[in-house]
Amino acid sequence: MPSHRHATPSGPWPFLDVNDPIDPAQLRAAPEPRRQTHESEMEYPFNNDADDWHKYPQSLFMNWSLEQQQKSGVATLLRSSRQGYRSRYGTKIMARPECAVYRLLMQKNGRFHPDSSRHPTWRVSNTNEDELWTALIKPADKSTRCQMFFIDSLSGPVLQMLGTRFTIDPFFFSSSLSWIPSRYSEQLTPGRSDHITMTLTYINMRPWLDSTSQGDLIIDFDAVPKYLHDQMIIDTHAPLVLQSCNRIIVHDLLGIHAVRHGPDHHNPSTIITYVPPTRDPKSDASTSASTLNTRVLATGRSVHWSDLYRTTADPTLLVLAQLWYPLYSWDETLEVITAEVIWLEAHTLSTNDMDFGEEDAHTQTYLHTHQLHVLRAHLLHYAELIRDFRKTVEFLRDTPHPVMESHAVFKRECTSLLNDIERLEETRAMLDGRVGNAMDLAFSSVTNEDSKRMQALSEASLRDSAAMKQIAYITMVYLPASFSAAIFGMNTVELNDSRPKLYLYFAIAVPLTLLTVWVMTLLYRGEKKRREIEDPTDLAKVKFFIFQRLFYPITVFFHSLSFTPRFPRQRKMEREREWEGTRSAYASARSSMRSARPQRGGTSLRTTFVDPASGLPNEGDVGNAESSTSTEAG
Repeated sequence: MPSHRHATPSGPWPFLDVNDPIDPAQLRAAPEPRRQTHESEMEYPFNNDADDWHKYPQSLFMNWSLEQQQKSGVATLLRSSRQGYRSRYGTKIMARPECAVYRLLMQKNGRFHPDSSRHPTWRVSNTNEDELWTALIKPADKSTRCQMFFIDSLSGPVLQMLGTRFTIDPFFFSSSLSWIPSRYSEQLTPGRSDHITMTLTYINMRPWLDSTSQGDLIIDFDAVPKYLHDQMIIDTHAPLVLQSCNRIIVHDLLGIHAVRHGPDHHNPSTIITYVPPTRDPKSDASTSASTLNTRVLATGRSVHWSDLYRTTADPTLLVLAQLWYPLYSWDETLEVITAEVIWLEAHTLSTNDMDFGEEDAHTQTYLHTHQLHVLRAHLLHYAELIRDFRKTVEFLRDTPHPVMESHAVFKRECTSLLNDIERLEETRAMLDGRVGNAMDLAFSSVTNEDSKRMQALSEASLRDSAAMKQIAYITMVYLPASFSAAIFGMNTVELNDSRPKLYLYFAIAVPLTLLTVWVMTLLYRGEKKRREIEDPTDLAKVKFFIFQRLFYPITVFFHSLSFTPRFPRQRKMEREREWEGTRSAYASARSSMRSARPQRGGTSLRTTFVDPASGLPNEGDVGNAESSTSTEAG
């Protein structure tokens, strides 16, 4: 998580946290006013002690102590520039790499200088540091409107020289080195100049591993996913690997500091662009300064932008032109993410129909669902980055040039860029909803598959239960006979002295079998009847239950021997229940008629029905057979 509290000079304690002590020397030192840029280089020859670039940043910004420089990363860069640095892959001391500085000059006619090229203007090392400083303090040509510096592999001396020459607040370098999004305006002199700083984080796409093709995307739906099974923590700042096209999405950064002067100023406007060095050689994670230098140079070949450069001398247009590069990167990356979502949807929905060998379909669904979770977490993080992108463009639109009156043209171009950023936000929201739908479908498919499996297990359990019940019935029949045979087979004196007959065995085994069946029937049926009693404290029902449990087998036996068919009795009971329902309906109808049309003169409403028990007609009140149904008036 970037330290946003250390992003702008508005924070009065740069890189001092709540529990960090303040150096007492800073409290005793008298504050000094910021040095202002003079009208011409001749009035400010850069020969005093404050302009010694080796002492930056404390020579110009006294409140930046060594401890604060260390926490911001500035001191680390300065120390590595003087002493070299250790390799991240070993302990070998490596020399400081060269810092490439690209310079573009735009003339007052709106065209780039003919000597502007794609190659670095300076390659700064330990041996030629003074060459860059001499070029920086040299007065610029009067035909130059704006000069642009693109810094690749920023070194400590280049940082100090640029900061000293253009009076750059260290917050620009600290925000760029620490990847802290920032945007602020400072050193405003109405009618003369100002400084604006923007640090923007965006995403970029690079090939991954052995992938070298950067042409059209080809989605391979039969590709085997290569997931990291041991990666359980979702880090949205880490690179995102896309399985569908073997690409990797990484974070990239663009830092811009602009010193804007009027067209009649002796010094040209200056724009310094910082890009981070490559952090991982395998992924080539950052955009190079050479790429941005070439892109800005190519805008001079565009009909639309060349007209803008000729129409207005506002150097902020060159800043806006660089902001189109993150938009292109966002647009291309979201296209690749869309292909990844399609790939994951296809694999998630077809998981149950695919053969994975020894692996379970649920395992594959879990892997795809985990990748969907990772992708959605990154999409939520990308929403914050796109909001920062939009705020950066809005800040640039709402910070007009302090001298020039070209705000209408510049506002129109900012609105065009903001419209495309709004389209990016809508695309990201669509992808987030689509990933959510894919996750819901994955969970639903897993739930349906589990339901089918549980149903199959339930059916198998029912079949096993039925088989076990049959085995229990057979055991209940043969167990008493086996027990009797075991008794008669015992080697005892009482059985060996006498010679028992075979009928004695049957005389004991058969009654014992019947008794066993009786007891088991009582236990099984009695438990079922007992659950039907709602109030166990009702003594009458309890006694009836005990009696019914005791004689239930006999009742079943006599019912089985009865010559009276059971079905007619059941039909009679059903007719009686139907008759009770009919009486209730008649009573309700009679009550509603009596309330709607009350009878006068003591007449009563009676109905004739047929008693199902006797089959004879019976006249009486429908609603109440014991009371009269006459309705007396008033």
